[in-house]
Amino acid sequence: MKQKVEFVKADILLKGNDRSITSENVSREGDRMILSGENMPLLDHGIRVDLACYSEEGLCFMKGQVTLSTPYQVNLTIIHEDEPEDRRNFVRVKAHDKVRVIRGFSKGKLGKPFQIDETTQIRDINIGGIGLYSNRRLLKKQNFELDFGFLKKDLIIRARVLRIERMEIPLGYRFKYGCAFEFRNPEEERLICEYVFKVQIRNHRKAMDLDED
Repeated sequence: MKQKVEFVKADILLKGNDRSITSENVSREGDRMILSGENMPLLDHGIRVDLACYSEEGLCFMKGQVTLSTPYQVNLTIIHEDEPEDRRNFVRVKAHDKVRVIRGFSKGKLGKPFQIDETTQIRDINIGGIGLYSNRRLLKKQNFELDFGFLKKDLIIRARVLRIERMEIPLGYRFKYGCAFEFRNPEEERLICEYVFKVQIRNHRKAMDLDED
C-alpha cells in the first residue's frame, strides 16, 4: 500500500503551448482526487490527463481520468502513479536554459572576488548542484556566483567546482563543470527546488509529445 502523501499543489498538463490547470487546494482519498480553484477551464468528461503533483518531499507524475469538471473543481480517478521523485535523492534533470556567471573567488583563505560576467549554458541541475558548459577556466574547489535572475530578480547563488572536463569537440564551449550549490538561506534552496520541478515537468511534456508521435 502506498504511503499517504499530502499534496500542496497539482498541475493538470494539457497538450500544446505548455498549458496547465493549476490548483493549490488538492484533496485525495484513495484513487479519487479533487482539485479546487477559480475560473478553471472545462475538461471533457472521461478524458485522460497527465498530472504533476507536488508535496513537501518531492514531485510525482500521475495519469488520471476526469469524472467532473466545473470552473471551480476538477474530480479525477487516478489510473497510474509513478514513484515519487524524492527531492532528498537529488534527482538530476537535463536543462537547456542560460545562466550568467557573474563573479569568481580566488582559492585560499582570502577568497578575493573577481568579475567574470559570462552567460553560459546549463547542462543539468538538481537540488544539490548544477552542470555547466563554459569557456571560462575555473579550478577545482573554486567558488563562484550564478545570477538566476530568470527565476527571481537579484537571485544570486554561490556554487563550488567539483569536476572539470575539457570538451574534445568544443561546440561553442571549452569546458564542462560539475558544481555543488552552497545555499546561504532556505529561500535560495526553495527557488532552485521549484525550478528543478519545473524542468522535470517540461521534460515530461516533451516525452509526452514524443509518445504521441
